Amino acid sequence: MTIGTVSNKKFAGARLLIAAASVALCLLGCGGGAPPEMVGQWVYFEGNIRDKPQDMELLRNGTGVMDNGRIVTWKADSKRLTIISPQTTGLTAHYKLFGYTLNLIYDDGDTATFVVKEKLGEHKKKISDERIEKISTYFTDSRDGRKYRAVKIGGRTWMAENLNLKTENSWCYYDEDSNCVKFGRLYELETAKAACPSGWHLSNRQEWNDLIAATGGATAGKNLKAIFGWYKTGNATDSFGFSALPGGGINNLGRFVSVGEVGVWWIDMDAENNRGPAHSKRMFEDKDIVEEHYSGSDYGFSARCVAD
Repeated sequence: MTIGTVSNKKFAGARLLIAAASVALCLLGCGGGAPPEMVGQWVYFEGNIRDKPQDMELLRNGTGVMDNGRIVTWKADSKRLTIISPQTTGLTAHYKLFGYTLNLIYDDGDTATFVVKEKLGEHKKKISDERIEKISTYFTDSRDGRKYRAVKIGGRTWMAENLNLKTENSWCYYDEDSNCVKFGRLYELETAKAACPSGWHLSNRQEWNDLIAATGGATAGKNLKAIFGWYKTGNATDSFGFSALPGGGINNLGRFVSVGEVGVWWIDMDAENNRGPAHSKRMFEDKDIVEEHYSGSDYGFSARCVAD
């Protein structure tokens, strides 16, 4: 592949210029003005490029502004794109535009996808939902007809949503039904032990510890947390479809606390003949780990069930 005057250090930037050129194709070569969906800010999303390209803003007049502030120009001939900025010559690629995504195929076979900046969150959710759907199964709780998603991790089948069966000694955060839809209900411990559907049981410590070991150990929280739904979501990958959400809890004063920041799930300690404080597992918006904590059994926390 001919890169002209581009050094290895500028390799990623040069390919970004191709991205700019491809989006500008119709700006230079098509009549009737530039389609509005091809002008704006583009963010690199994925590809097999060695170095991450820069994000860019494409202007209607045939110039572009890179993330590093460099202004570039280009020309295009049909679907073959050639960079004519002072830094690069002879770099070409083909492009395909799908709504708010731009796919590039370089002459050496490498590929890159860019997304319109304001659509990045929407696109991430779409890709995540499609991936998780492929590894999920579903079942219906016959008691209330509610449908739950489940995933198999480390040889066990887990509910991939928080339990949301209305019972005594259970609550929606702030007593708002919309929070139950999103986060499930908050239960006292003894209520949670009896609340799982037939064929399922409240997860115990060994099951949680095996889950943590199977999903990264010290980084299990990062891999188990849902990508969306937390106040800070930059460190969440939801790699296993567990989709842990920060439902918060109810403390010893009866106050609702920490929704959006912390997810807390009861542990059934009966198998260990535990007679001390109640145990729970917790994930935090800004931590990669899963921690174990202790409290009174009359606190209100989320519940995840495991298939028998």
